[in-house]
Amino acid sequence: MTAEGLDDILRRLEQAADPNSLELVRQAYELAQALHKDQRRKDGSTIFEHVLGVTRKVVQYGGRSPELVAAALLHDAVENTDFPLDEISRAFGAKVAHLVDALTNRPEDDEATPVQRAVRAGSEAILLRLCDRLDGLERVAARPEKTRLRFLTATRQHYLRLAEEHYPEIAAAMRQAIEAAEAGPSGPSREISRGEER
Repeated sequence: MTAEGLDDILRRLEQAADPNSLELVRQAYELAQALHKDQRRKDGSTIFEHVLGVTRKVVQYGGRSPELVAAALLHDAVENTDFPLDEISRAFGAKVAHLVDALTNRPEDDEATPVQRAVRAGSEAILLRLCDRLDGLERVAARPEKTRLRFLTATRQHYLRLAEEHYPEIAAAMRQAIEAAEAGPSGPSREISRGEER
């Protein structure tokens, strides 16, 4: 991905955000790009492609806070790299760190825990979690069948209801993505270098 992804995000934010605050988004983009260089997900896409996909969805479904958009760009940083949460807080502020923490999966998490953590963290974390899941759904067909089916089942059980309650448009997009994913794998599966996706 090139800076075109950033330019598109910034254009969408310009009307709603203080131009000076957009520098936070630029810095988050540059850090995410550096941190996730060469990292790949289980579906074969790069983590940075996923990060940009999630960020675009956050903006598409109404996210206009530069802090929320920065958190979307950095939401996999702690989980999949050695970059610590306190450094995110120091560089981007407590709100961004709070949202990144809410999106960071832990090894002990079950399928429901990430949703519960987002609900406790508030409305912006819910939007971010749902956009993260939706982007994963759009890529899940390339995963091995067992992993793909587990991902789809967990989405139906834990994410659809939350989306229907808070973001019906996202719920509709999830249903479409589930139907498409049920067609089966469409490409090779490659592991990411760190972290376990849920």
